[in-house]
Amino acid sequence: MAPFSFPTPVVSVIVPVYNAEPWLAELVGALRQQTFTHWECLLVDDGSTDSSARICRESADADSRFRVLSQPNAGVSVARNLGIAEARGEWLYFIDADDLPARNALERLMETAERTDADIVTGGWTHCADDLDNGDLHASPELFESQKIITRSLYQHPDLASVCGTLFSRRVFHPEGPRFTPGIRFEDLDFTYRAFERASRVALLSDRLYFYRPNSSSFINTMTPSRLDILDVTDRIARYYKGTPVEKAARSRRFSAYFGVLMLLMRTGYDAPAALQRCLAVIRQGRREALTDPRVRFKNKTGALVSYLGSPVLRLLAKFYKS
Repeated sequence: MAPFSFPTPVVSVIVPVYNAEPWLAELVGALRQQTFTHWECLLVDDGSTDSSARICRESADADSRFRVLSQPNAGVSVARNLGIAEARGEWLYFIDADDLPARNALERLMETAERTDADIVTGGWTHCADDLDNGDLHASPELFESQKIITRSLYQHPDLASVCGTLFSRRVFHPEGPRFTPGIRFEDLDFTYRAFERASRVALLSDRLYFYRPNSSSFINTMTPSRLDILDVTDRIARYYKGTPVEKAARSRRFSAYFGVLMLLMRTGYDAPAALQRCLAVIRQGRREALTDPRVRFKNKTGALVSYLGSPVLRLLAKFYKS
């Protein structure tokens, strides 16, 4: 068993694991190859029914930097919250079990955090593992105060809804910091704006440091009842920022979510007439603002414009729309 070379880890890597057998060993290997070595990895087995639990245990037996936490299946939010509670590092880094970090991801993020005094640092991502930036890159990060990064994120310039591949200072979580809401999907979107509020500074790196494994059958590409959770999440964000300088950005994010769900409903023919009408009502209410607000994405402006042409044209657009 490889011992720690330091009293406590600097970074706690939190990995929710649920039936991740096809990818988990590759992720473990990628973490062991990190150029930054002062880390621990909390593998949170969320009641897996395949060989994931065994792979987690074998990883911990081979390298003491891996720790295994187990719980009955309760979902990714509960798994991440358990990881937060058990983390020993001053920094927390989230990664999904089917994704991969660049070899120098932790080093680049930590170096940027120390140089900029940022509480949150995130890098770019790719759908092609060969495009990960593993070289010695020294590009200057963009730095943002909390309100500005919340506004940019809600306008999706860039879209920072995912926590994966992002480094968070422990100060964001303690004391009484945000946690992931159990029992919902789009838990990252529900979490990130609350985390940004607790950051004195957020740093964005252009380096591609995170590989999202593409999956055409993944949750984001299919229509299920839980896809509708994004409507409630963005409703909550819009209410939260009502009467604040972030209000228009929050409404823009809500419009984007409702239009995306409408397109998915129309493309798949999913039987949810109440949700369909709900989406149409919000789009009709917000389309004028979407067209006149210069910060709204072109994609959403196009949707707002097409919505004036009626449902037949919207259904035609849905055939070509990508989430």
